[in-house]
Amino acid sequence: MRSALVVLISLLAAGTAAAQESARYKLEPHSINAGGNPATGSAPASAHYKVRLDAIGDSFLSVELSSGSFLLDAGLAGSLPFAPGAAAGRVGDDGCSLPGAPVLTTTRNAGSGDITLTWGASCLGTDSDYEVYQGNLGSFYSHSAKICSTGGLLTTTFPDPNPALGYYYLVVPTNGLREGSYGAGRTAACGSERPAGSVQCEPRQVGACP
Repeated sequence: MRSALVVLISLLAAGTAAAQESARYKLEPHSINAGGNPATGSAPASAHYKVRLDAIGDSFLSVELSSGSFLLDAGLAGSLPFAPGAAAGRVGDDGCSLPGAPVLTTTRNAGSGDITLTWGASCLGTDSDYEVYQGNLGSFYSHSAKICSTGGLLTTTFPDPNPALGYYYLVVPTNGLREGSYGAGRTAACGSERPAGSVQCEPRQVGACP
């Protein structure tokens, strides 16, 4: 029983990053970011040593955490800037932004109840895929991501989420890095850009059409 306990303790210790320490000092994780304000806080230091962020050594996490906008690496978080030229375009939107372009059409299969959406291509040739957002009728701008890739197809089919309720759909082009326009709000003079979804497939960066 003693040998099994020793093995368990050694396994737990192997998965934990050790803080730097010596007989004179010990570096605690909560002191690294200078009290939560590294820009104006003071770095731990004495006559014998000084701790700098680039000299910490061990990471606090065994894996990196990241998203489309943020990267957490070795305990440091930073915003990732938009990549140059990564803007995405738009599909036809009620003739507002791309007069004469095919607009989004919706059909429902009478037998299965499945919904099929069909739309025109993005105005930018660098856009290689499309996303579908769904919102509740009567609560416009409630849309969130439903399908984050159609495989580059200009159509998609899915089951009716709830025949008793009404929904609206938006199709957004993407180049794999950024998503483009959700379309312009439909007013007499073609309004401004619709807001991004509450849950997004990609960060939005809208580019101008040629």
